[in-house]
Amino acid sequence: MIKLHVSIVIHGDESVLLVQEADEDYGLWNLPGGHVEPTETIREAAVRETLEETGLTVTLDWLVGIYTGEPGQE
Repeated sequence: MIKLHVSIVIHGDESVLLVQEADEDYGLWNLPGGHVEPTETIREAAVRETLEETGLTVTLDWLVGIYTGEPGQE
């Protein structure tokens, strides 16, 4: 099964918003993001994950990139 993940870059003039992970990666800092649900578009997932993790309602401006890894690479 293919799993899609979104990460959202929210930036100011000289800053980028990061969130502190609370699960198994407790303490690590990361871009807001998470898994895409089967019924969602990538855009919907990005907006939902941002709201869940930061409380911010965002409008997406552009796509930064799409990246893939070989099977077994995490």
